Amino acid sequence: MFRLLRVRAFTLIEMLIVIAIIMTLAAIVTPITSRALQRAREVTCTNNLRQFGQALNMYSDEHNGFLPNADSTYYGTQQQLVEALDDMIPRETEVWYCPRYTKVDGVSGRTLMQTYDIGYFYWAFDDLNGTPAPIRISERATVWDDQGWNTNEYGTVLMSDRYRDKSYWPIDEDWQYHGGTSHEIPLSLPGTLVVVSDGSVHKMAPRP
Repeated sequence: MFRLLRVRAFTLIEMLIVIAIIMTLAAIVTPITSRALQRAREVTCTNNLRQFGQALNMYSDEHNGFLPNADSTYYGTQQQLVEALDDMIPRETEVWYCPRYTKVDGVSGRTLMQTYDIGYFYWAFDDLNGTPAPIRISERATVWDDQGWNTNEYGTVLMSDRYRDKSYWPIDEDWQYHGGTSHEIPLSLPGTLVVVSDGSVHKMAPRP
């Protein structure tokens, strides 16, 4: 004769305890995963900017110290920059795209980029009455200075991954704006990545 084994079912209390444990573990793991992803994006962005620093130094060596000029301003379309560095950083590579560029309404910033748009901001030019003018790599990026950013950098700021234009935003607000999302980082803390004239990359605070 076979005996029927009675399978003991979970009680409601036991199920609630299991659910509570799962939720607790998820609450612990999620921030760790989020920080790891954030760090990975930052590392990739740093490597991208380092490649730009090397390419711009090579370009200046071949052009009597001068850097590529901007199209019109420090953001948006940068056809002159893209074409000047094409032999070293082809347009179709992901280096032109900042992985820290957040999604806007669920759409990746990469998807929103048009031809010759880049995912970084280009500061290495002078502004002569609203007209961009090329500078030498040994000169200061006056456009960066005109915006009132931190002047305690390690050299001429060539490019950065974030910015906030003081003409559009109150100067005492968080300036680190990228991909349509404000990042709530105090003005006194590092938050934006910049590549300077010696090719090194630094994480800077917007204010000294």
